[in-house]
Amino acid sequence: MDLSQSPCVSLAAGVAGKTSRSERSPPGLLVSFQDPTEWLAELLNAVDIVDLKAPAKGPLAPVAASTVIAFRDLLASRRPLSIALGELAEFDPQRLRVHLAIAAFVKLGFAGLAGETDWEAYWRKALAEIPTTATAVPAAYADYHAAAAPSVEEIARLAANSGSKYLLIDTYSKSSGSIFDLLDLDRLQAIREWTHRLGIRLVLAGSIRDENLRTALQIRPDWIGVRGAVTCGGRADRIDPRAVIRLRQSIWQQTEPSALENTLDSLKDRRTTR
Repeated sequence: MDLSQSPCVSLAAGVAGKTSRSERSPPGLLVSFQDPTEWLAELLNAVDIVDLKAPAKGPLAPVAASTVIAFRDLLASRRPLSIALGELAEFDPQRLRVHLAIAAFVKLGFAGLAGETDWEAYWRKALAEIPTTATAVPAAYADYHAAAAPSVEEIARLAANSGSKYLLIDTYSKSSGSIFDLLDLDRLQAIREWTHRLGIRLVLAGSIRDENLRTALQIRPDWIGVRGAVTCGGRADRIDPRAVIRLRQSIWQQTEPSALENTLDSLKDRRTTR
């Protein structure tokens, strides 16, 4: 199937940006899928991390085991697979054993744990159940009050204290607005500077779209995570591959020129040495 057969309304398509990354390169792109029929091989050049979740059931609701297996077979190790496992308060490793066995990254949220005296114990318990083949990623919610979760800063400190090298900031309720409606730019930049100093890689998500992409890029995350921005309509609708490629292009076009020129020079050098 080629991109001209996308099930959505027409969007400008083009050549996707190179996905190899360095310290100065634009952020990578994480796209959340809910069904293997949404995947096209053409997306390999646009998507850095393939993420799986069931958006109609919650912000981090896991997909069925059959979906995980299908994506494993489709990707054949060509892209890392990230899988949402739900909230820590409901984490059941036996039910999710297929997810845990296949994932490169697993995401867990902290909804409902703000009132717990030792909420960090839920994270420590989950870590003991996650195989060494998967990397656990704590998910902080920008609308943590609505989620009854610890604050973003508390989750960031947990990541540092537990040796996690990744942090996801997302939104819990998609009706709360974007991440930038909930956390001001100065606060996000302070978190980013702190995580960068500690070697923690940041995934920024939460209704990031064309209209706020430039703001997202100012934070300098390591990855930008999306779903609703690249579907045919709402979050539960199908992925439009052309929208994914268009977003990838926008990330490159809006990244500071020095970073883009540096990467293009690198690609040019590679071609001349062949």
